[in-house]
Amino acid sequence: MKKKLLPMVVIFLSSLGYAQVGINTETPQSTMDIVAKNSNGTSTLVDGLLIPRVDRERAVNMASVQPSTLIYVNNIATGSAIGQGSNIDTIGFYYFDGITSKWSKLATSTATGDPTPDAFIDDSTNTMVKLGATSSGAARVAGSDFVIKDNGQVGVGTSVPLQQLDVRGSGRFESDNVSLDMISAGTAPANMTLNRNNGGANLSSDNLVGYVDFRGRINNMDNSPLSAIVSTYKGNGTNNLSSLDFRTSGNGTSDMLLDSSGNLGIGTAFPAEKLEVTGNVSLKPGSSGLASSAKFYESTVNGTNTVSLQAPANLSANRTITLPFNSPINGYVLTTNASGVTQWGAVNPAAATLASISLSNESLGSTPITNGGTNNTTVNQRFFQKFDTTVTDPNSRFNVGTGTYTVGQSGIYLISAYIMPNSSPDRNTNGFFYPVNLEVRKNAFGDPSGGSNIMDNASIRFATPLQAKIRYSVLVTGMVSLNAGDTLNLVVFLSGINAPAAASGGYSFPTDFTYATVSDFKALFSVTAL
Repeated sequence: MKKKLLPMVVIFLSSLGYAQVGINTETPQSTMDIVAKNSNGTSTLVDGLLIPRVDRERAVNMASVQPSTLIYVNNIATGSAIGQGSNIDTIGFYYFDGITSKWSKLATSTATGDPTPDAFIDDSTNTMVKLGATSSGAARVAGSDFVIKDNGQVGVGTSVPLQQLDVRGSGRFESDNVSLDMISAGTAPANMTLNRNNGGANLSSDNLVGYVDFRGRINNMDNSPLSAIVSTYKGNGTNNLSSLDFRTSGNGTSDMLLDSSGNLGIGTAFPAEKLEVTGNVSLKPGSSGLASSAKFYESTVNGTNTVSLQAPANLSANRTITLPFNSPINGYVLTTNASGVTQWGAVNPAAATLASISLSNESLGSTPITNGGTNNTTVNQRFFQKFDTTVTDPNSRFNVGTGTYTVGQSGIYLISAYIMPNSSPDRNTNGFFYPVNLEVRKNAFGDPSGGSNIMDNASIRFATPLQAKIRYSVLVTGMVSLNAGDTLNLVVFLSGINAPAAASGGYSFPTDFTYATVSDFKALFSVTAL
């Protein structure tokens, strides 16, 4: 009993005399100073401080625990992680946190302690504080520097930072709502530079200078390419020629490219003009709602006047104007057909569209009457007037074989036509009038009665009774509006009855009548665009 009380008495007396407690020492250096019984050597005796060991249930049920109390939880199979023990989830050291009134885990780590006196070393020569060693205490290799200059510049991977933050290597920012702001608080503009130094060598043509890449998660795959803005060097290593192209939808080719000459191509990577578009272009009204327009300025030496192309304010349907396929000639104007296809043509294209055609061939003018030879029968017959000689037709609008003229462009046309019978119609000696009409028919398409009759003369008779040598012309002339592609034909219309056998004259055809039987028959067809 005496042996057990003696150490307690010694401790008590020491505390009264020194107000400090020493274990294994008579000169404690702090409130409690525990000195190892064997601080070195090969003794097998255990030195150390053994912290009270309790299970989780005991720790949860302790009452009036003072802050900073230290325990070692050696069993978590008992009790539950509730109340002041809600943080106890593993075996280990815990201290009582007076702020939260809970047992808090004493932080532990497997990291090796830094053997240097301080992880950062003052380097007054270079006016910086720098990380002196690696986590294992080894010297840092070049490129793994981390320094803070006295002027506030931070260098990562370099000991000589040139900006407030100078990182030699790649960086990464990641969060639920990541953003990167570059704000110029002064009068200078904010800027971002992508610079390829190319290892000290000059760039070569088609070297990629830099790009801004946009990526996202699609089809259950992260980092999928979406869009990009790419800069490519286009020079010879001594100049600064370069291009900038825009790519979308994961394409590796350009959707829009600004080349080294300043030409912009949309839908093409090889623009030859300041703006070249492969595809359609649409100019829509602006916020004012007015029709859109394209403006073309005069030469600057003359002023700033413009020519504008603008859509009509009110359209009943879409319109397409097709530019002309032919080249302009001095004095020509731009004309169009009903489909909006334009072409260059003469203001007064008489020389190009006048066709005067005459006949001298008997067989082309000879046309027998179907009912000829039958007395008291009706004659009602139309036939195309044919031609065999072209006087002028520079644009080849006449088909001589069919006697058809095809209109080349829409407009107003002057038409003149006549037929002149032969000079000696022997049947005329019997005193007959020959009722003949001359028609100009449009779009007949091979049928003398087809299409529409746009001009005629029904009052002229073929000859005068008993005047065998007098010739009459059957003439039509006038102006009409025609469309490009319309066809015109000259049609002879014979209408009457065959005279009786005993008849000696009258307003009818004689029996066995044949129209224009001799070689001096004449016909002319003239079409002139105004």
